[in-house]
Amino acid sequence: ETYVKFGNPYSPHQLGTYPVGDSPTSAQEPMPLENTGNMFFMLLAIVQRQGRQLGVKKYDLSWLYPRYWPMLVRWADELVATTQFPAEQICTDDFTGPLKNNTNLGLKGIVALEAFAQLCRLADAEKLSGTACDGYSKVASEYAKTWQEHAFTASPQPHYKMSFNDIPGISDSWSIKYNLLWQKMLRLDGPFPLDEIIPRELAYYKSKANKFGVPMDPRHTYVKTDWLSWIAAMAPSTAE
Repeated sequence: ETYVKFGNPYSPHQLGTYPVGDSPTSAQEPMPLENTGNMFFMLLAIVQRQGRQLGVKKYDLSWLYPRYWPMLVRWADELVATTQFPAEQICTDDFTGPLKNNTNLGLKGIVALEAFAQLCRLADAEKLSGTACDGYSKVASEYAKTWQEHAFTASPQPHYKMSFNDIPGISDSWSIKYNLLWQKMLRLDGPFPLDEIIPRELAYYKSKANKFGVPMDPRHTYVKTDWLSWIAAMAPSTAE
């Protein structure tokens, strides 16, 4: 923990330079959806794996709940308020610049809401503190439907666009949706129909591959091997 107060209602980008956590709000690179999603994914992954190691059905969240629960609820509520139609903001690929209604970033926030709902259930927070766990799942499902409605295009073949918006100078809007991996990795039942979305996306990525792999989106030709490994992990088979 740190004595420096963070003033925004979402996860900070960094704490400081190890071992001193002294980065104030003004020193942060603002990535609301990106960083809050990261935290919820990591927290749920830790809880899940600790439970499996212990070989028990009841998970131990005593290190997390109730001490940090009000903060996590604030982060989740900020996702509810901002994720359906993401404002112009940067993501971890900050070198590409900000993008409004970024579909890869938006789906990250949506899956993160479901991850938080799962944490909520494992902590028994609804019974202990009145947190409406299923309510967050319901919002995630509703936002996932909105995402599919606004991101999908059938031209030139079925896939999901880079942004809900038209992007000047780009007639064929697409991007690799590497954040979908977290729904699969965390074994979440929703909120996205992966069996429908992933085959469409992988087929489209193959049509966009160049000598060194699939670019992140049509704005650039460079490739990132980390994201390529993530989309490869989404494939249903080794052959795929």
